[in-house]
Amino acid sequence: QQQQSSRKQDKSLQQEQSPRQQQQQSQRKAKPPPKPSVAVYGDSIVKFASSKVICGGSSRVCAYPGATVADVSAHALVELNSKHRKRPDIAIIHAGSNDLGKGNSVDTITDELALAVTQLRNVGLKNIALSGVTVRAGLQVEVDKLNKSIKEVCKNFQVSFIDNSNIKYKQHISHDTVHLNAKGIEIL
Repeated sequence: QQQQSSRKQDKSLQQEQSPRQQQQQSQRKAKPPPKPSVAVYGDSIVKFASSKVICGGSSRVCAYPGATVADVSAHALVELNSKHRKRPDIAIIHAGSNDLGKGNSVDTITDELALAVTQLRNVGLKNIALSGVTVRAGLQVEVDKLNKSIKEVCKNFQVSFIDNSNIKYKQHISHDTVHLNAKGIEIL
């Protein structure tokens, strides 16, 4: 009964408004919220990811080939502290594959990612996501272990985890056995 009463009140208010007021009110209701700006900071895996596809809003992809987690984090901090760039609403870190390739332990990489999240928060970012490492030749067991650890960091720091386990070695990795092919990039 309360809902019916509320609907009747809404209808009577609409009838009291002029057609122009009704149109303005419906336009205000129909206006979608602005899309968030997103910045992706990562190693060469994100190099060909399209910033247009990421969120449809204002976004940029910053790729640093050969970079470790510490390198990506340092580059991200330089970008975020720049007075010439608008700070994004969301920051995504995609790194760790090069650390594995250099023989760094999963614990060391996880500690670096936790530090990166802390540093991003310290410069005022509230919405942070860590992207799971994609498959790589000879390192599948380590990639799986690292992604489990990244999920734990995300849980502990209350940040989002981007699961890339749908990227498969045989279907989505290029001939160099490290980087993504066109299909893999599309999924990423």
